Amino acid sequence: MRIPLQIALIALTAACGSHVESGANPLPASPVYMKACPTGARPQTELDFAGLPPLVPTSSALRCLLNAVGGGSTYDSGYSFVIQLTDGRVLQIYERRGSRPVKEGASQSLRTGERDVNGATWQWATLANGSTILDSTSGGVYVDISLRGNESQVDMLVEIARSLRPVEAVPRPSARDICAALPASPYPFAVAAAFDSSAASVVKWEETAPMPVGMRVVSTWRDHPATEPVAVCYLDGDFGPAKHPAPLPGSTATPVPNWDRVIYLVGADRRPIGVTFGWQDRIAIRDPGP
Repeated sequence: MRIPLQIALIALTAACGSHVESGANPLPASPVYMKACPTGARPQTELDFAGLPPLVPTSSALRCLLNAVGGGSTYDSGYSFVIQLTDGRVLQIYERRGSRPVKEGASQSLRTGERDVNGATWQWATLANGSTILDSTSGGVYVDISLRGNESQVDMLVEIARSLRPVEAVPRPSARDICAALPASPYPFAVAAAFDSSAASVVKWEETAPMPVGMRVVSTWRDHPATEPVAVCYLDGDFGPAKHPAPLPGSTATPVPNWDRVIYLVGADRRPIGVTFGWQDRIAIRDPGP
């Protein structure tokens, strides 16, 4: 289980915009494999914050990204992406580590078939809702790719599926570059420390951290491959909640914490996960190891 303080940090992260770091032009926290579309897309910072999918499509048929949503901080969370193709069509991709999920209220299949994708069998189906899908479990990841239209879309879906590459194969910035670009606060902050680590080391680092008597963390990174790269980020700055107007005469205001040190972990998908939120004199910098 996670300590309750982490919940507050995750909520704050969702509410904050991107930061400005003095004297630096930081890289995106999750460098995208394509840019946001010029029109109709979510802001680039929001697309970056969603992270990267377990399998990244690399086909030359992809033009730009319209939307990207990460399902959460757990290892088997789903990822949904909406991509505009070079011919103007809109492609949707859903990915999740693990087996094929049970789909509630799935659309009726009108025609079905199979296609070979890099030596593996994928299933395609034209649906009553007017879309054609291609799906399979590839490399331990369930993938569902869809386009509007009939079975004439299958060739394009197969091309996209053949271009999928593991996220671990996508070039990764250093921990310091990743940490410097995190959307942790609307105010300037400094990277107090940044460590290139692994899931196995983070498990030990979390589970042996100083804790109040009677409390112990069981790290969720136990669910990740031991060798998965993890950036451990210690950030110093102003991380208090949004400032409120002065209280009305006769009323009282609840003091708000003036947190000035936070810790983020960033795994293979480069989606930042806040794990500790507090003060520099209480959060010691600990190197988790490689």
